[in-house]
Amino acid sequence: MLAKERRRPIRGWSRGIVFFLLGALVVGCDSDASESSFFDDPAATRIISEDIGRFWTAYDEALRASSRAAQVAAFQTEYIDPATPGLNDLIRKRIGSAANLRDAVFARQAYFDAIRPQVLGVADGAWDAEVRASFNALDRLYPDAVFADVYFLVGRMTTGGTVSDRGLLIGTELFALGEGTPLEELTPWEQVVVRPDSLIPAIAVHELVHIQQAGGDGTLLAQALREGAADFIGEMTSGAMFNAHLHAFADTLEAELWADFAEEMNGRDFSRWLYNASNPPPGRPADLGYYVGYKVCEHYYENAANREAALAEIIALRDPAALLEASGYAEQFARPT
Repeated sequence: MLAKERRRPIRGWSRGIVFFLLGALVVGCDSDASESSFFDDPAATRIISEDIGRFWTAYDEALRASSRAAQVAAFQTEYIDPATPGLNDLIRKRIGSAANLRDAVFARQAYFDAIRPQVLGVADGAWDAEVRASFNALDRLYPDAVFADVYFLVGRMTTGGTVSDRGLLIGTELFALGEGTPLEELTPWEQVVVRPDSLIPAIAVHELVHIQQAGGDGTLLAQALREGAADFIGEMTSGAMFNAHLHAFADTLEAELWADFAEEMNGRDFSRWLYNASNPPPGRPADLGYYVGYKVCEHYYENAANREAALAEIIALRDPAALLEASGYAEQFARPT
């Protein structure tokens, strides 16, 4: 295959890039928002982590403060005010305010105390090489890929990753689970979704795949395929399965889950399958649509005669129903006549 031509950094929305949220990396840099964050060449990607050090400065100052107001002020002046463009976007999308951040952090103080070494390790470049290797793997598998700057940030336990027009926004506080990390302060959903830092390359690719995606028809099937594709490609490129807990639950119930999903897949109600951490179905984990979408994409890819073309089709998602049919996934659950 001919090497992909490298062009100037992509500006604006010129490729019809559509950003989708999850229900999703360390060199210092300045905060100049005028420079494009999207590139054809993965080598142009910047990994930006300067906000992490400022978070812990704010945290330590807040610990010494004598009132809630002073704690909020510490987070405002040390973390929010000097934010990079990526952190500014996370504030807008997920954090909200210094008060919100202070309240979330101090409600989980034992957890934040315990994860400091892992989070600082990310800032010190612990996973830079692996992230870049995963981006390079995507470039080989999907030559039309667009790459993005990666911001390592600390949020308030609401997202492991999302995207903005600045790049990928990774909430490192959800990727710091270690042996003996105290989880008692966390919500049931948080206890399930906190993960080790070894999954940072997988979440980075997951979010990067969302930047490529522009197709779909608004149905549950389409959105499950979006999320499942991001998980599937993240695993292909990083070697790590991002939502392993869903697979551990669902692999023995696959036929039952498919039957339930198939009844709802053409509708636009995601509440039983996606982004339902606050209200999962009884006896089931949240976000099982990720699993269903992953399995369909896996089936389509593994059975394709041309896997490069298949991967491009999975990402383009021009016709979700046609992709499902071509995958043959549903046929394995059909009852013999």
